[in-house]
Amino acid sequence: MSELGILLATRSKAIKNAVSAVRRDSRLKVAFILTFALAFWVALFMGFREAFAFISQAPAFENLLVGLVFSLFFLSLLVMLVFSNAVLIYGSLYRSSEVDFLLTLPLREESIFSYKYLETVFYSSWAFIYMAVPIVVAFGYKRGVPWYFYPAAVVMFLVFVAIPAAIGSIISVLVVTLVPRSKLKALTAVSIAALLVAVLVAIKYAAGLAPKYNLGYNDLTRLTGKVSFAQNALLPSLWLSKGILSLARSEPKRALFYLGVILSNSLFLTVLAQAISRGLFWKSFSRSRSTGASRIKTGFGLLKRVIDAVFFFLPREIRLFLVKDTKTFVRDTTQWSQVLIFFGVLTIYVSNIRSLRYDLRVEEAKSSIALLNLAATCLVLSTFTGRFIFPLLSLEGKKFWVLGLAPISRKRILYGKFFFAFFGSLVISEGLIALSDWMLEFPLSMWFAHAVLVLAICAGLAAISVGLGAKYPNLKEDNPARIVAGFGGTLNLIVSMFYIAAMVGTIGLAHHISFARRTYDIAVYYRTLTAYLLLSLLIGAATSVFFLNIGRSEFEKMDF
Repeated sequence: MSELGILLATRSKAIKNAVSAVRRDSRLKVAFILTFALAFWVALFMGFREAFAFISQAPAFENLLVGLVFSLFFLSLLVMLVFSNAVLIYGSLYRSSEVDFLLTLPLREESIFSYKYLETVFYSSWAFIYMAVPIVVAFGYKRGVPWYFYPAAVVMFLVFVAIPAAIGSIISVLVVTLVPRSKLKALTAVSIAALLVAVLVAIKYAAGLAPKYNLGYNDLTRLTGKVSFAQNALLPSLWLSKGILSLARSEPKRALFYLGVILSNSLFLTVLAQAISRGLFWKSFSRSRSTGASRIKTGFGLLKRVIDAVFFFLPREIRLFLVKDTKTFVRDTTQWSQVLIFFGVLTIYVSNIRSLRYDLRVEEAKSSIALLNLAATCLVLSTFTGRFIFPLLSLEGKKFWVLGLAPISRKRILYGKFFFAFFGSLVISEGLIALSDWMLEFPLSMWFAHAVLVLAICAGLAAISVGLGAKYPNLKEDNPARIVAGFGGTLNLIVSMFYIAAMVGTIGLAHHISFARRTYDIAVYYRTLTAYLLLSLLIGAATSVFFLNIGRSEFEKMDF
């Protein structure tokens, strides 16, 4: 058996053991994930089904519009997959203890790279197929597509995922090789800024069509001109789009041609990635372990002074933990880059609400848009508290004995993690919601209502993640993704989702009450709104105290 075959066989056994453990110990996790995955899949299917039903009302332009939808959708997924694969391969090759172990074995570097590359393809392929299948099923719904349409489309998807995986791998290896580690953060920030600018440009393009609801020939021509970049013949996403459309039109030879184009490019890029890794792996790996400078200038002294000045009301020990966790967050490129991307995209969208003419809608529509913006912000926030805050205590790992010997109570250690999560999430969330309300031209009463609700949500989400992270720690694991994938991480996700639903549902009722201003006395409106805000604060405070007490009681009994 080849070296790669041995590594894959070992990985398959590990996957089988993990699946057996899940089936045996985590039925709640499996049921929750499957339920939400199915619900999200159904929501995507229904959304695309309605979109295609709307497009079918214009038979003369249907083929053109469907092609645009597929091209834009697959291009968006292609860009996201390239970035995610670059991050995945970077973490797998240069930040994995498994690679450190494999390098001590008599294995060639190309075997190790191929093993990690296939692992990356696997992780990215299931996500891509999960996102792409709903649009294909929705397109084929009641269209009389041939029997081979669905299985052939899945085959195209499986072949296609190797292209962004190879491109992402090449980018990751070249960046680590050519860019000193001391400048890697700056390059990452510049790259993310470029991505956000691209999103801004895309929104500006979309804004040009916002006032139109009944498209004519001139409007359609303008639309195709604005998105013509998505139909460039050199884009793999266009090959996939044309292949899917050829299958739907019962043109197997044409579909086979596009499949061959995708397959040949997938193989070429895979071989190119292996060749680059063969020549640069050792150099890139060595650079990933070096500082890239004789002296590292951190500038964290200023950070400590700022935290001491802003949070003077907190005990000194808790302020020290705020400094420590902030340093850890800033030094981990994978953490702050993801936060910057997702919240950056949200910020760009919110700042362009007026370009999209949402501020001109009737009050009910504006209220619904504001509520959706609030829900989106909170859901993204819950994702990051679950991904980065829940594992905080577990990531202390073998260093926990140091905390045990430190002259500080475990209660304050726990509160230090809580305040780090709470204040960090509060600044971002409050800023986004305030910007959204300003763009929608809401009255100050709704500004205040949203600000109070976000305060309660941030406190609750931080307490849930910190409390459950202390109750279900995994001190033997240094990979945050695996820590989050355990029972505690799953429970944290479930509780956070229900908490957000309860809080956003509460303010949703307040939004509906706000429409009563047209019929009822303004004093009734303010009394009702105040009652709902007090209820939100009560739920947030009770949730925070409850989960922090759960975590504290377990944390204080823990043996190091």
